[in-house]
Amino acid sequence: MLAQLEAPASAARSGRLVPFSPAEAPVRLEAVSFAYPSRPRLVLDRLDLDLLPGETVALVGPSGVGKSTVAMLLLGFAEPTEGCITVGGLNLSDCRLDVWRRQIAWVPQRPTIFRGTIAGNIRLGAPKASDQRTRDAAMLAGADRFIRALPLGYETVVGDGGRPLSTGERRRIALARAFLRDAPLVILDEPTADLDRTSADVVAEAIERLRAGRTVLMIAHRPELVRRADRVVYLDTGGTALIRNEAA
Repeated sequence: MLAQLEAPASAARSGRLVPFSPAEAPVRLEAVSFAYPSRPRLVLDRLDLDLLPGETVALVGPSGVGKSTVAMLLLGFAEPTEGCITVGGLNLSDCRLDVWRRQIAWVPQRPTIFRGTIAGNIRLGAPKASDQRTRDAAMLAGADRFIRALPLGYETVVGDGGRPLSTGERRRIALARAFLRDAPLVILDEPTADLDRTSADVVAEAIERLRAGRTVLMIAHRPELVRRADRVVYLDTGGTALIRNEAA
């Protein structure tokens, strides 16, 4: 998935303005509606959502109400059917998508692990990172311990034909990528889904470290993770995308 962030933006999707950093400017979805071409029903209907610099927002609600769609729109993988996304008042569609994406770290629910070493997989978002920075990122993500326990440590080959990884190990490698990328905006999609209690606790502790000083959108269900957010946004059912905000 991270490779998609690094892919060149198409000419049709790439504006000319340089977007503000989410570390300094609010990110806003303003009356955003969205429908997938294969499904005419609106997934989002005039959604208003603010992400303030340094704030962690938990986005919750039943499956199918558009939580992951919000993430896809912010990542620039799709554009709103109506409404707009702004960064510091600039319409994201007028901004350079490549510059915008470099300011995002994305931890999807099912992280892609490419064939290669564990170190190489962590470095996907920062290919020139040193060994020390890579290890530091893994430590912050709670991954260093299981990696060092492997016979070849960080040089262990994973991915297609390599050493299998559990769901929790994959998630921690994805978090290590986010730490190494050090982007001001982090999008987490169900980071503790399908994890046992021990793995979920390790991931939750890593998220607590990751969110410090960053703007975070966290799609989550587990109450213990939602409670860590500064603000909780509930998406309603029925495709209306009515929301209510409250402090966590």
